[in-house]
Amino acid sequence: YQWGSKSGSNDNKVSKMDEEDGFNNVKEERPNVQVGKAGAQTHVIRVKFPDKDVEVHAKDPELNLTSMADLYALLQADHGLSEQFRLAQENENEETIPIENDNTDIELPLSLTVERKPIRIIVQHHGKSEMLEDISMRKTIGEIRVEFRVKSGGLDVWKLSYEGKQLHDDMTVESLGLEDGATLLGAYAVTVHDLECKTEKAVMVHGFNTLVDLVEKYMEATHREKHAGSTIMLNKGDPGIDPFESPDPATLWDLKIVENAVVFYHSAPFTVTIRDRKSNHEEEQKMNLVVHDHFKVERVKNMFMDTARAEWGMVDISKEDFTLIFANHEMKDENQLFHYGQYRLGSHSIILVQRTETKSASKYQCTRCGNPVSIRPGDPIRCICGCRVVEKLRTQRFNIRYVCR
Repeated sequence: YQWGSKSGSNDNKVSKMDEEDGFNNVKEERPNVQVGKAGAQTHVIRVKFPDKDVEVHAKDPELNLTSMADLYALLQADHGLSEQFRLAQENENEETIPIENDNTDIELPLSLTVERKPIRIIVQHHGKSEMLEDISMRKTIGEIRVEFRVKSGGLDVWKLSYEGKQLHDDMTVESLGLEDGATLLGAYAVTVHDLECKTEKAVMVHGFNTLVDLVEKYMEATHREKHAGSTIMLNKGDPGIDPFESPDPATLWDLKIVENAVVFYHSAPFTVTIRDRKSNHEEEQKMNLVVHDHFKVERVKNMFMDTARAEWGMVDISKEDFTLIFANHEMKDENQLFHYGQYRLGSHSIILVQRTETKSASKYQCTRCGNPVSIRPGDPIRCICGCRVVEKLRTQRFNIRYVCR
């Protein structure tokens, strides 16, 4: 339809179909500014600003336009062309060619576009920082990644972030509103200090990661399982945060966790099950022990023996009698439990007690408390009560019969 007719019957009316469909066929018009006295269309310089169109009638003698420098001066003085912008001309491939602010003669007619000047962008990745020069507004993040790889000598950066937001390859510098000197972050190292295990581990993170991501990367890097109730602290002495209990959408950039920052990890206690079968003919026994990642295996064995003596009456058990087995691997006395995180040792894991082949022990009885004492060749003579005097038990191996004749 048309807006109005010669008869005036359709003035300022919209067709019924358009009203029902909700279409708006009225195109928003950009402001068009005329500069100079109107003349032939072949003498017009059309300049497209982001928010308006300017038509400069170059042959108006009052304007005195002879060079590109004169046009720049006119647009900067009267039409808001700032130092951050420049004039450019599109070629047949829709690529923009910058027009320099110099004494080059103006060739009419002329169509120009106002665009941002190229900027410098800093890319930081894996401890390396590169300044990328002459980055146009139309350049994409994918192209910036390629430039960084070339300038850094082959170092690939797969993900970039800006102010805590992940950037995708099809985003442009203009769409992100990047300013000159903006810094894009790739992967960077954050050190996690384990307060219980007294260990430190650097993990690679991105600015758009959260605390949940940081803890998961730390667990993966140290081959450990996360235990319920474990917390992380941004500063030593701060209240601990359990990121899994109440996930915080704040990014590491929001929390000011930058490259080479140190955070502190507190690993919560967890419960493991110890299964013991002294022989194939005896019923299996189980006990639950509350342990920490920093406990050594030797300490866990002592906890097992103390409980076995108190609850199972195994008064003569010693560390040499058994080894602990987890995931078909012998647990060495000097290792801390977190070493077995690579086999997924965590809450409610089952650790087996494997009896060792030792020299046969002789059975004695303590003269003080009467408890049985097993002593092997070379062992010190001592009961658990501290008494050092024991008696040899009478054998019942032979059934001797006496017959009168």
